[in-house]
Amino acid sequence: HDLFVILDEIYDLAVYDPMEQEPFESAIKIFDQDSSLDKNKLIWMSGLSKNFSLPGLRTAVMYTPNKEVKESTKRFLMYQGPNATTEFLTRELLEDKAWVKEVFIPESLGRLKEARDKAIDFLENLKVLTKKDIRWIIPRAGFFILVDFSEFLKSKTFECEDKLQSEFIENKVLVVPGRQLAMNIPGWFRVIFSGHQWSVVDEGLQRIQKTLLSFH
Repeated sequence: HDLFVILDEIYDLAVYDPMEQEPFESAIKIFDQDSSLDKNKLIWMSGLSKNFSLPGLRTAVMYTPNKEVKESTKRFLMYQGPNATTEFLTRELLEDKAWVKEVFIPESLGRLKEARDKAIDFLENLKVLTKKDIRWIIPRAGFFILVDFSEFLKSKTFECEDKLQSEFIENKVLVVPGRQLAMNIPGWFRVIFSGHQWSVVDEGLQRIQKTLLSFH
């Protein structure tokens, strides 16, 4: 249909548990290998906020073989481009390719997988403790897990989801309700399991448990 393919592979370097039968492959590689695909229809994007845990470094990258798209992009870079300090820090980080590839990425993936497994252990124990049918989607990349707490809702409505979210905030733990993620089923929440220290993440998980045990 002569459509452009726009892909944001913001988690492309954070795949710590790849599927053996269907490993992750970048769209750039797929377009390079498949001659039936028009490379000029590909617009690929990524950034540092997820892969490098640098959400404050407001910069990203766009790749496309399409010259017209690249020329069009240059027109708004005067107003939307990163500042010089951000450009300098980004260049210094990415120029050390050996450190990024051999040190940072393996260490990051190992820590993310370990934290993911600890979070799932917590949910398994919480399921036994509360005797509720808590469900979750096991993540293979990134730093959060989607958890279904709908069994704790008085009725499965977004109003009750909002009440549970208010209780989480009251107990000083911040999770993202599903409605803010455009989910159409009430009761799902996004729980982040990564952090500088596991003790901080664990404290947050304990506050989630406290909230659910007291929620009516």
